[in-house]
This record gives sequence, structure tokens and C-alpha cells, in this order.
Amino acid sequence: MATPHNSLGPLVRLWGIKTAQLPTSPVIGGAGADNLAAKGDDDDKARSSDGLTQFLGSLLREAVPFIDSVSPKKKYTQDKIKIWKPKGSKSYTPTPATKGKVNVELFERVIKAGELKDLITTGGTTPDKPVRDETWVCRRSVHQDKRDERTASWEEFRECFKEKHPETEKLFTPSVIRMEKRVVWDCEGVPPQTIGYETWSNFSLCILEARHRVGKPLKDRTFPILQMTCSAMDVDNNNNNNNNNNNNNNMANATDIQAKQVSQERREFLVISVTIPDYFGSTFRKEHVGTAASSVEGIHIAKETVIASYASIERIRQLDPSSSPRVVPSSQQPAAAASSSSSPVPPVQEEQTTRQSSSNNETTEVKREKGEIEWLMALTSDAGGVLPMFIQNLAVPGQIAKDVPLFLGWIAKERDKNT
Repeated sequence: MATPHNSLGPLVRLWGIKTAQLPTSPVIGGAGADNLAAKGDDDDKARSSDGLTQFLGSLLREAVPFIDSVSPKKKYTQDKIKIWKPKGSKSYTPTPATKGKVNVELFERVIKAGELKDLITTGGTTPDKPVRDETWVCRRSVHQDKRDERTASWEEFRECFKEKHPETEKLFTPSVIRMEKRVVWDCEGVPPQTIGYETWSNFSLCILEARHRVGKPLKDRTFPILQMTCSAMDVDNNNNNNNNNNNNNNMANATDIQAKQVSQERREFLVISVTIPDYFGSTFRKEHVGTAASSVEGIHIAKETVIASYASIERIRQLDPSSSPRVVPSSQQPAAAASSSSSPVPPVQEEQTTRQSSSNNETTEVKREKGEIEWLMALTSDAGGVLPMFIQNLAVPGQIAKDVPLFLGWIAKERDKNT
């Protein structure tokens, strides 16, 4: 029998999500977006919006229990220890001047080909390659919530990974040559999604084109990536009692709940990334990005690069969130609090955080209570080309573990620039 942690789905997989499975609209980024938005009547647009909501919900239903199985928030009596195999830990010094080290725990989970083949039947997907075992590697690190050379504050984690993930990854990862955001979906009207005992909102969905340098004699790797982010929310269940009266009431209640939740974002968010295997050369790309040749853009050049694939789930949260203050998404921060800098690093803040009242425009200062920040990232990947999978699987744990000191070292330097 499936438990909350061993149920799997067909979307967050190494075989990826094809362009035919993507939500059709509303798209607010990429060439031709205005034309696409203008097509169809209100009913068509409503159906498209419903399709986006269902798609995001499907991603969440797979990702939430999967990443929670590494470090469960609630106690389960069966599978929480058996699913992920500990693979040791690594310690790093983020910068040469840093006193002390950062510890990164590593875990591995292998999903057998037989389980994956069952998903093909039930999920209606058709992988381009033969299905084989899927090896996932996960890293876990815990950090103090402060602006320090060995760690980072919650505001820095959220700004860098929830709001500006592609930009941040490009800046702190030496192997990333290019990272371009090509298509962006309009998620503003997506209602909150409840998965198990948790509710998620503040969604974003985009397509990224990334190019990584592997090192000679191997060719660079290119990744067409679908990336979703969302935040965990605290919800007053009393507002949800009448959500099933009728369709009109459902839409109204969802809107009311979403409006209330904006000021009740919990200190936890997810980043879900999945490769789109048929993206380059697809009709979808031509319609949404334009007809410019990829060779001109320098992302994917057939003779110089290999299209690789991965799927990943990242969860960053403050432990013991019940003692944490609520935070307001950057889009709703008072104008005076906005930074004019292009750097993902937010400006220095006092030991208080500003919250905007939903009933009026007054702001109140809320004392920030400290709590450690847990950073999880689980990944399965295939670099393609001539590299055997068993060699890749040996190398991946060390590669993803290094992302932690790379980020902390980079954020420390960026912080110094802003002081």
C-alpha cells in the first residue's frame, strides 16, 4: 500500500516533461506572448488558467511527499528510514578567511525501472529513451539564520532561491556559462493548493535555457528546464468551510483565501525543476521564444553541445516555523523597502521584519525570532554523451555538495559589496 512517502508520479522524472504536456497559457514572457494572450474568448482563457492550476497541483503532489521523505516534518512509522540511504557527509570552508566548516549530509535513493514503467502506463507519458533505474542523490545542510561568513539569513536564502533562482545559480556556479529565462507563465490568479496537511501559494513557472561547461575533451551541456517555485502558507481553515457550494463560490473563496494568505507566508518554499526533452527545435519554442537560431543565442549549438537532462526538488525552510514571523513577498513590500541594486542579495536589515496589514496600508514591525534554516536539494541527472551512468552517479554527490560552500562563499562576497 502506498504511504505518504513512497507514492511516485510521472512528471518529476528524469525522462522529463514534453512540450505537449505544458500549460498552453496564460504566458507573459517570450516572443508572441501578447498575441497568444489576445486569442480566444473569456471561457478559453478560464480553461487555460484552470489547466495551469491543475498542472502546478500535479507537480506539487509529486514533489512535496518526495522531498519530505528525506527529512520528514511529521513522524511516520514505516518508510522514512528505508527510502533514503545515508551516503556520508562532507565538510567545507566557504571562504579562505572563514573560521569553522559547513557540514553537508548526503543521501541516495534508487527507484527501480519496474516502478517507473508502471508510471508510464498510468501517467500517459512516453519517454524517448529506454526506462532504467533512476538514481536520486540528496544533500542536506542546516544553517544559522544570520548574515555571517559561514551562513546566510532567511531573507538572503529567499531572495536568492525563491525570487531569483536562475540569476543566483548563474552567479555562484562556475560551470554555468549561460542562463536565460525564455518563457514565463502568469501565475497571479492561481489559487492556493493544499497537499496533505499543507497549503502552497505564491507560484511562479518559467522555462530556462542553461549551458554548463563540463571541461574538455567533453562538450558543454545544455538544459531546457521547466522551473516552478512556491511558498508554504499558514491558512485559517475557517475560511475554507464553504468552498464546495458551487463553482462561482469556489472561485470567489479561492480568491479571498489567496488574498489573505499573501501576508501569511510561512518560512518555507520549494523549487521544482524538470527538463523538457523535446524543447529545442519544437513548435512551442518557435511560438513563444521566436525564430532566432539557437546557435546565434549561444545556448545550444548542435556540434558543440549535448542536450542533458535532470529533475530536482529543492526545499528551504526554517525549522520550527511556528516560532517564526510571517514574511511578505517582494511584490507586496512597501516601495521604500525595495532595493535598486541588481544583485540578488537584499540590503542589510535590522533584527526586525516589516509586515503590511491586509486591512489597510499601515505597516507594523514584527520581532524576528531566530531559527535554523534547513536546505534540501534532491536531484537525478543524465549528462548524456559518452559518460556511463555509473560514473556519473559516483560524481554527482560531490558535485551537488559543493553548491553549498559555493553559495555561502559567493553570498559573503556580495554582502561585503553592499556594506
